[in-house]
Order: sequence, then structure tokens, then C-alpha cells
Amino acid sequence: MYMQGKRITPEQGKVYQNKGGGEFLCIQSFDGDAIMQNTASRWTFKAHGVTQYEDGTVEWDYSTRGHFERWLKRCRLCETHFDFSTLIINKCGSEWALGLRGGTIRNISDEDRVYFCPECGRKLTDEDFRGNKWRKESMKSKWKVSSQYINGEKAYIALRILDISQPQHGGNVETKGEYSTDRDSVQALVDKLNREV
Repeated sequence: MYMQGKRITPEQGKVYQNKGGGEFLCIQSFDGDAIMQNTASRWTFKAHGVTQYEDGTVEWDYSTRGHFERWLKRCRLCETHFDFSTLIINKCGSEWALGLRGGTIRNISDEDRVYFCPECGRKLTDEDFRGNKWRKESMKSKWKVSSQYINGEKAYIALRILDISQPQHGGNVETKGEYSTDRDSVQALVDKLNREV
């Protein structure tokens, strides 16, 4: 059965299953190319033109610079998509320490977050902080009916505030649908949106 593939730039620190067999750890990635290492034999090479198929397997057009290299430890945190928003760096006396964030993870600041994986040293991105996504969602208000006069006629739209800790203004609101003079239809949309949250 033919599977369609698409060109990808492999993700550093991720292990990929080769279409022909074997697991390969991405050590470093470029634009469509990557330094890959066979997790069993430690055969390391540069893969050119990496393609990923619908079942998640990958293959490449050709490889260069093949050689056996010392074992590179697989990162247990990055490989399991660890939520780095649960980690905190704080000062204990005169020394800095890495710990787990207790209680709620609502208050995630740039001052106490980690910027690199403590196991493999990979630079972290927003995708590594699921708590940030949760915080952004929790700061939004419920959907409500908002109104304003347009051409002398009162019109309604579904609206919510993105960050309830900040004043309401054009850059801090999200709307759904279009302005309508039918308040009941907009209220029905608001009710539906709030049920989906």
C-alpha cells in the first residue's frame, strides 16, 4: 500500500523509526537535513532530504559522513515531551537549585523558568511549556454579548477578554462571528462557545 510522504526537518533530540527498519536519534537538524545516529549500532551520518510518511516512519534521499561514534545518551525528558513549566530555578541560601513547582503552575515567570533542558542541554521553546498554554487559557474571560452602534444602529457580536488581568481594549479581546442586529442569535452563539470551553 502506497503511503504519501512529506519533506520534514527532523526535530533535535527526537527518535525516528526508519521506513526500512531501525531507530535513529536526531542529533542536529538543518533545513531538511539532519545528523542521525542509529540507537543500536551508534552509526552516525548526515541524512539529506528527509521524508516522513503517514505512519510516522522516515527515510532520506542519501547520506554522507557516515561513521561510528561514541554513544549519545537519549534524553528522557525531551523524548517523553516533559512539561518544563513544572520546573523552577530558585536560590537556596547562596546557591541556585533546580526544583519542582508546587501547587498551581499559573504563575510562570521569565525569572524562574528554565531555558535549557537540564539533561541534554537542548534550548527549550514555547512548545515545551504546556503550563504556559494552560495559563493563557485560564486568563481568558467567558464569552459574552458585546454591542456598539454601527451607522446609527445597535449591533451585537460574541466577545471575550484574552487577559482578564489587563484592561479591555482592542488588542486584548477576541471575537467570533460577525456583527448582527439580532441579539438573540449572538446570545445563542455565546452560549454555545461557553459550553465548548
